[in-house]
Amino acid sequence: FFKMISRSLSTFMNAFTGTDWTVFPFSSQNSKDFRNLLSVYLDCVFYPNLRELDFHQEGWRLEHKDVNDRSLPLVFKGVVFNEMKGVFANSEVIFAMELQRKLLPSHTYSYVYGGAPLDILDLTWEGLKDFHSQHYHPTNSRFFTYGDMPLSSHLQHIDDVVLKNFSKGSPSIQVPDEIRWTEPRVHNIQCPP
Repeated sequence: FFKMISRSLSTFMNAFTGTDWTVFPFSSQNSKDFRNLLSVYLDCVFYPNLRELDFHQEGWRLEHKDVNDRSLPLVFKGVVFNEMKGVFANSEVIFAMELQRKLLPSHTYSYVYGGAPLDILDLTWEGLKDFHSQHYHPTNSRFFTYGDMPLSSHLQHIDDVVLKNFSKGSPSIQVPDEIRWTEPRVHNIQCPP
């Protein structure tokens, strides 16, 4: 949907991922543009193509350091892989993620929200499709709007485009109570300087 930036009157478009959520915010002061962006976002989130070629572009792939020179060594590439390498170059982020993993080890909060770079290499195209079908379902969704455009119009469009096409399910993530510690724990976290 980022190809829409140059074709839209949007005042904001992005996507953010956290430990147990993904947010797809956008804004526009033009009602037709807002409706168009809403349609594009709903389509991308609930009906993505998830083609294998896209997985290798966005997730990870092996490629020669220079694609035009096969004598150079193979390196790991991919949009998400490279983004998460950048995240793991930040000591504050590493510390925060490790702290959360140590405090909440028994459920979703113990995982790296975008994927640890070396763990991303274990991700498969089939695994991505399975994860998407389980977690990117209207049952796990919340829709928020704000502004002076009629809410009823937004809700009707969301119902027509998404909700009517899915059966109701149960939220797929359970967040169990963490086992209480009986004594203090000490952990060392290694971060780059």
